[in-house]
Amino acid sequence: MHINAAQMEAQLRLLRQHGLHTSAKVLAGFCMSARPQSSLEHFQSLVDLADSLFDLEEYVRAQHYYKIALQLQRDLKMPASNQGNTSQATLLYQIARCLDKNGEPLQAFRTLSLIRVDLRKPVINMMLAQLAERFASPREAAQFYADVLRVCPLALEALEGLVRLSVPVNEIRSLLLHVPGVTPEDLEWVNLWLSSQEDVHARNYASAGTKFALLRQEF
Repeated sequence: MHINAAQMEAQLRLLRQHGLHTSAKVLAGFCMSARPQSSLEHFQSLVDLADSLFDLEEYVRAQHYYKIALQLQRDLKMPASNQGNTSQATLLYQIARCLDKNGEPLQAFRTLSLIRVDLRKPVINMMLAQLAERFASPREAAQFYADVLRVCPLALEALEGLVRLSVPVNEIRSLLLHVPGVTPEDLEWVNLWLSSQEDVHARNYASAGTKFALLRQEF
């Protein structure tokens, strides 16, 4: 019987693209069996299997296969910042998401902390910030939120996080103005939004409502 592994892998990618996770989960197992365990193709099928399990909310099994993929990546000596396949940072991030879903937020934080600082994308720093905030580590959480904003200055979730942590609005504005390409004019509506958020967290709802109304008029 002839088995065209490359064609199966192409179909696996297609199933993943169309959100057919149950079929992808099964086909990924066949693809893994069709390739040597020390191959890049086997590694990618492992990741596809883990991703399918994650999308099916089978977090324990997904975590198991992400860990196997991470070990194989190390055995193959793939660069940590590998762009051609799934990076080490992405695998650690997915493992952390599984841990958090499985009720292990502290272990999730420790897993994310293994990622080199220069490889942490905004989504990773956002999760670190949210976990740190849950552990009552406001200074650490504020630093991670700030790291998000240095790349994505309109990450409103991070801005709200800083306000919630009682970081003065003037400090937040100063941080945003140091982001390349951001001008004071760009921040006019953001300043009003930040002020309204500050009012909300101070339970000054009348003032917050007035500012939200002004924002609606602007947009």
